[in-house]
Amino acid sequence: MNYIKADPQGNITAIVTDPSDPKDRIRIASGIMEKDRTVEQVAFVIAPENGSDISIEMAGGEFCGNAALSAAALFFLRKGAKKGTCMVSVSGTSRSIPVSVERTDPEKPTFRGAVSMPLPKKIAPFEFNTDLGRLTLNVVDFGGISHAVTDRTADREFAERNIAAMCFQYGSEAFGLMLFDRETCILDPLVYVPALDSMFWEKTCASGTAAIGACFAPADLKIKEPGGVLGISSRDNYLLLENQVTLYPGPAC
Repeated sequence: MNYIKADPQGNITAIVTDPSDPKDRIRIASGIMEKDRTVEQVAFVIAPENGSDISIEMAGGEFCGNAALSAAALFFLRKGAKKGTCMVSVSGTSRSIPVSVERTDPEKPTFRGAVSMPLPKKIAPFEFNTDLGRLTLNVVDFGGISHAVTDRTADREFAERNIAAMCFQYGSEAFGLMLFDRETCILDPLVYVPALDSMFWEKTCASGTAAIGACFAPADLKIKEPGGVLGISSRDNYLLLENQVTLYPGPAC
């Protein structure tokens, strides 16, 4: 299988461009992630649907804003265009979303982009049973992925021990624990995808950044994450995420 490696400030995404059978995607994704330990998630290009210009399915069936941005960059790279807006269909949401990108480097395929993120289905407190007792956190539920927001001073080992159980308790296709410091706007995102049994402290997390924006709306924030700074503008009726992505050819697998 041939794939493109997309680097949206550290959230390395393998985009498989060859046709694939849905029943084989977990196996293919697991193989790619085992072969290349820098890859945090895998997306598959599929036939355009929902009126989109390009459609992708994440291996775990979740929604991913960074993958949407990466797909848009790939779409315009293939067209030979330096900038534009296209509609991207992503697993985990039933509608296509607009993504605008502009190439920023003439020597390499680096794009700066803005993704119109889906609004959360709900934001509500949820009580989790953890190995240290009951814990109530606000959960931002996007449907295809949900994020619990907690203070950045939370114990990272506790987060790693409990995130899988918290995901299953909440019943989400993918689940994140967003360790956030409101004063400094520093975010440490931990994401678990049950279909792949994968857990990563992500370098950047687009949907997690959107979750922070939704929690503090209306806001215009620059979120400092391990891989770089992401922008999120949030109002009652929209979430607009800004990030950059660089594309590289990946090895055949």
